Amino acid sequence: NIITTSHLGPFKPDMPAVLPMVVISFQTEVTEKGGGMTSLLSTPDVIRLDGITPILMQKITDEAQEAIEAALIAGGWQIMPFEKIAELDVYKSWVKTPDPSVEEVKRAFFSAGKGANTLSSKELERVFVGGHRPLVGNGMVLGGWTGSMALCKIGQAAGAKVILFRALVNFATVTANNAGIFTSANRSEKAESVQISSAEMQIYPPDASGATPARLNTDQVVVGPGSMIKEIQKGKGATIIVADPERYEKDTVEAIRSIAMGFVAQAKK
Repeated sequence: NIITTSHLGPFKPDMPAVLPMVVISFQTEVTEKGGGMTSLLSTPDVIRLDGITPILMQKITDEAQEAIEAALIAGGWQIMPFEKIAELDVYKSWVKTPDPSVEEVKRAFFSAGKGANTLSSKELERVFVGGHRPLVGNGMVLGGWTGSMALCKIGQAAGAKVILFRALVNFATVTANNAGIFTSANRSEKAESVQISSAEMQIYPPDASGATPARLNTDQVVVGPGSMIKEIQKGKGATIIVADPERYEKDTVEAIRSIAMGFVAQAKK
């Protein structure tokens, strides 16, 4: 399902647009606290993803950028080349964030999105931007960006609307009442598949108003078609999920593509 938190007027493809930033966050580890009094005495279970390299994560993000742009173009958008805005003074003046993909960061980095996991777990992730472009702000939307006014000014200088897209890619579903992802209470396709636990697209108008953008987001987890698990290695207090990189890549890109197509279709209504 797709919902909007503001009017969709700016989302109409009535003028050129640019997509300067596609931000994809990949979950890499979950530390599950567990539920009940007995869990306070036990060691938290750590669930880690293996088999998916940062190089592949960047490749997936680049492919997602291409898929999103293709969906927009198919929906009637005139997408300007990124090079058209890269040399604008207002773009260069953005306060850039150091590349977060060089290390794992806490989920709080991307906390504006709703993850598939509950507050009973701690998560690590890696964050990538399509095309190795600079990340602005901390990857969060609305107040989390360096400032919507800067985005509006970029649109004003380029004569285009500014589109931002982000998504969270999870590999595990953890709840407060089980000690891992493969218990009888939680063994499901969702626990074994790539999950897009949150995705949203924002459109900033081409002016200097700094107005609240049009915003579309999913309100449910989008799950890949099948298991991406190649092997499960269980040890004391830790579970390693070895993923099939080809399946992980294909399912992630296709899920993001379908979400982007849904956003475009919703905007036409």
